[in-house]
Amino acid sequence: MLRVRRMIEDYGYGVKIAIMDIRGDKRYVAKPIEFEDKTNKFIDEPTLRFDFGQYDRQEFATFFLDWIELAKEMNITLNPEFNQEKKAILNHLEDMRKLVFKGK
Repeated sequence: MLRVRRMIEDYGYGVKIAIMDIRGDKRYVAKPIEFEDKTNKFIDEPTLRFDFGQYDRQEFATFFLDWIELAKEMNITLNPEFNQEKKAILNHLEDMRKLVFKGK
Protein backbone atom coordinates (compact mmCIF):
# COMPACT_ATOMS: atom_id res chain seq x y z
CA MET A 1 0.00 0.00 0.00
CA LEU A 2 1.42 3.38 -1.01
CA ARG A 3 1.68 5.98 1.74
CA VAL A 4 2.89 9.55 1.93
CA ARG A 5 4.42 10.59 5.23
CA ARG A 6 5.51 14.04 6.30
CA MET A 7 8.60 13.71 8.42
CA ILE A 8 9.68 15.94 11.30
CA GLU A 9 12.21 18.59 10.25
CA ASP A 10 14.94 19.12 12.88
CA TYR A 11 14.79 22.91 12.78
CA GLY A 12 11.28 23.43 11.42
CA TYR A 13 12.40 25.35 8.32
CA GLY A 14 11.49 22.81 5.67
CA VAL A 15 9.19 19.98 4.74
CA LYS A 16 10.42 16.42 4.45
CA ILE A 17 8.17 13.88 2.75
CA ALA A 18 8.67 10.14 2.44
CA ILE A 19 6.86 8.08 -0.21
CA MET A 20 6.58 4.58 1.16
CA ASP A 21 5.32 1.24 -0.10
CA ILE A 22 4.26 -1.11 2.66
CA ARG A 23 3.98 -4.79 1.70
CA GLY A 24 3.19 -7.05 4.61
CA ASP A 25 5.95 -6.59 7.19
CA LYS A 26 8.32 -4.88 4.71
CA ARG A 27 8.56 -1.12 4.22
CA TYR A 28 10.20 0.45 1.16
CA VAL A 29 11.01 4.16 0.80
CA ALA A 30 11.49 5.90 -2.56
CA LYS A 31 14.89 7.49 -3.12
CA PRO A 32 15.14 11.25 -3.62
CA ILE A 33 14.66 12.36 -7.21
CA GLU A 34 17.79 13.45 -9.04
CA PHE A 35 17.65 15.47 -12.23
CA GLU A 36 19.79 14.19 -15.09
CA ASP A 37 20.74 16.22 -18.15
CA LYS A 38 19.06 14.61 -21.16
CA THR A 39 19.73 17.41 -23.65
CA ASN A 40 19.60 15.92 -27.17
CA LYS A 41 19.15 12.45 -25.68
CA PHE A 42 16.26 10.00 -25.68
CA ILE A 43 14.28 9.82 -22.43
CA ASP A 44 14.13 6.07 -21.86
CA GLU A 45 12.73 5.82 -18.32
CA PRO A 46 9.81 7.77 -16.84
CA THR A 47 10.19 9.60 -13.55
CA LEU A 48 7.27 7.70 -12.04
CA ARG A 49 5.47 4.58 -13.24
CA PHE A 50 2.50 2.95 -11.53
CA ASP A 51 1.56 -0.62 -12.36
CA PHE A 52 -2.16 -1.20 -11.84
CA GLY A 53 -1.49 -4.92 -11.78
CA GLN A 54 0.28 -4.34 -8.48
CA TYR A 55 -1.76 -1.38 -7.14
CA ASP A 56 -5.48 -1.06 -7.56
CA ARG A 57 -6.93 2.26 -8.64
CA GLN A 58 -8.45 2.89 -5.20
CA GLU A 59 -5.02 2.73 -3.53
CA PHE A 60 -3.57 4.94 -6.25
CA ALA A 61 -6.30 7.57 -5.76
CA THR A 62 -5.87 7.43 -1.97
CA PHE A 63 -2.14 8.02 -2.42
CA PHE A 64 -2.77 11.30 -4.25
CA LEU A 65 -5.57 12.33 -1.91
CA ASP A 66 -3.01 12.12 0.92
CA TRP A 67 -0.94 14.71 -0.99
CA ILE A 68 -3.97 16.97 -1.37
CA GLU A 69 -4.66 16.77 2.36
CA LEU A 70 -1.03 17.64 3.07
CA ALA A 71 -1.32 20.67 0.77
CA LYS A 72 -4.45 21.81 2.63
CA GLU A 73 -2.62 21.52 5.97
CA MET A 74 0.14 23.72 4.56
CA ASN A 75 -2.39 26.24 3.13
CA ILE A 76 -1.23 25.51 -0.42
CA THR A 77 -3.85 26.11 -3.11
CA LEU A 78 -3.96 24.87 -6.67
CA ASN A 79 -2.63 27.07 -9.42
CA PRO A 80 -5.63 29.27 -10.36
CA GLU A 81 -4.76 28.84 -14.05
CA PHE A 82 -5.26 25.07 -13.68
CA ASN A 83 -9.04 25.34 -14.12
CA GLN A 84 -8.56 27.34 -17.32
CA GLU A 85 -6.04 24.80 -18.61
CA LYS A 86 -8.40 21.95 -17.70
CA LYS A 87 -11.27 23.65 -19.56
CA ALA A 88 -9.05 24.19 -22.63
CA ILE A 89 -8.02 20.51 -22.61
CA LEU A 90 -11.66 19.36 -22.32
CA ASN A 91 -12.65 21.66 -25.22
CA HIS A 92 -9.80 20.27 -27.32
CA LEU A 93 -10.82 16.69 -26.54
CA GLU A 94 -14.42 17.48 -27.48
CA ASP A 95 -13.23 18.95 -30.81
CA MET A 96 -11.16 15.81 -31.47
CA ARG A 97 -14.16 13.61 -30.62
CA LYS A 98 -16.29 15.52 -33.13
CA LEU A 99 -13.65 15.07 -35.83
CA VAL A 100 -13.19 11.35 -35.17
CA PHE A 101 -16.87 10.50 -34.82
CA LYS A 102 -18.09 12.87 -37.51
CA GLY A 103 -21.66 11.99 -38.48
CA LYS A 104 -22.20 9.64 -35.52
